[in-house]
Amino acid sequence: MGYSNLREALVYAYRRWAGEKRLLDEQISKIEAAQLTLEEKRRRAAECDKLIESADNILAEIWDGWDPAKAKPAQRYEGTLPFEHGDVTRWTLDIMRRAPDPMRALHIAKQLVTEQGRDVTDKAFVREVGRAVDGTLRSMAKRNYVEKTDDTPVRWRIVGRAGDETA
Repeated sequence: MGYSNLREALVYAYRRWAGEKRLLDEQISKIEAAQLTLEEKRRRAAECDKLIESADNILAEIWDGWDPAKAKPAQRYEGTLPFEHGDVTRWTLDIMRRAPDPMRALHIAKQLVTEQGRDVTDKAFVREVGRAVDGTLRSMAKRNYVEKTDDTPVRWRIVGRAGDETA
């Protein structure tokens, strides 16, 4: 009985240590990768300081009420998809124009991924593209470019297409 308890405890400890080692290796890799870009980031931060100071001087000169404390810092949106800005919208509309019937956002995403030569079996990537397509469709619906035709599941069509009752 003693051997089995020892063996189980040792296996359990081994697994914990192996998991911790893997996590530490991943963290070390991330830190080393960040270290490689440190000098570049320092140079860019110094450049931003100069740009901020210059803009502050100019704004103070041309605007009596300029208060830099009221200017809230903003960050540029960095998309996570490997596509250029606007590509998902353009491709979504292209797919919808070719489709004879209204389509679900997920089906549009799968077709988009396939047409771009990406791996359609990568469920996480297809889901991310699906979220982008859904956001694009909802944004275009606010501007009356597309509309929903069913509530469940939601299907989309371009406004004014054949079969549209409102046209």
